[in-house]
Amino acid sequence: MKESDKNPEWLVKKLTDEHAELPKMYLACGTEDSLLEANRKLWNFLRASGAEVTCEEGPGGHEWDFWNRYIKKFIDWLPLEENAEAGVNSGNVGI
Repeated sequence: MKESDKNPEWLVKKLTDEHAELPKMYLACGTEDSLLEANRKLWNFLRASGAEVTCEEGPGGHEWDFWNRYIKKFIDWLPLEENAEAGVNSGNVGI
């Protein structure tokens, strides 16, 4: 496993080793996407690691038509609260 912040499996292992809370995650992939099997492998790894992950598959490939449909589902999934201030500014965004 390559030690890199670009490697989600390494990041999850690092957080787990540090006894840090894993973030809730939402993943979606088209059933005609060439990355479907890789996504399923990641989903299984995340679940086995104890991550709270929502995984969805639907018709479509690695294309905007699929992403446009699932971005709406992702937004509905987000745990947003009316007038919530948490996450409004992480401090990493210049004003």
